[in-house]
Amino acid sequence: MMKLTIVSGPETGKVFTQTQDTFSIGRGEECEVVLRDSTVSRRHCTIQRSGQQQFSLSDLYSPNGTFLNDPKTPVQTRKLYNGDQIILGNSSLRVELLEEKQTGQDSDSGSDEKQVLSDDRKLPKNWQSGMTVVARRPRLPSPEAAKQSSGKEQTGVLSGLKRFLSTVFSFFRR
Repeated sequence: MMKLTIVSGPETGKVFTQTQDTFSIGRGEECEVVLRDSTVSRRHCTIQRSGQQQFSLSDLYSPNGTFLNDPKTPVQTRKLYNGDQIILGNSSLRVELLEEKQTGQDSDSGSDEKQVLSDDRKLPKNWQSGMTVVARRPRLPSPEAAKQSSGKEQTGVLSGLKRFLSTVFSFFRR
């Protein structure tokens, strides 16, 4: 299992815990690790498990390149070690290789939670290895709500315009 912590960039402090064998990092929503950094490609790089506690980083031919520990030397494929720093655009991620947890029944089977996350949230008992912990993103207003609010503004603007025009026309009718 691997933990990635953003140590610099637009989302400093955000933590991603990955248990998958292969996952992608980038700006696009299809990536498992999404970075809100305009200098990062939509699909910038991948990390792939190559053995027990062994991972490798591969650049996906991103225009700005992928760097490991040294911002001057781009890498195409490189083995990752605990404490490595992945540099993508303006963002830097610190790599922490974690020991695999057994997903069998715990000794206290009466508890509903299995594992505690770093921000006091708990994983449900039915959580299995390979599942990804997803950080919540702020909700955007639904398209219907946006239409309703813009419709109200237009109604207010239109009614104000109608009053203005009726005043102007009544002035010229005299």
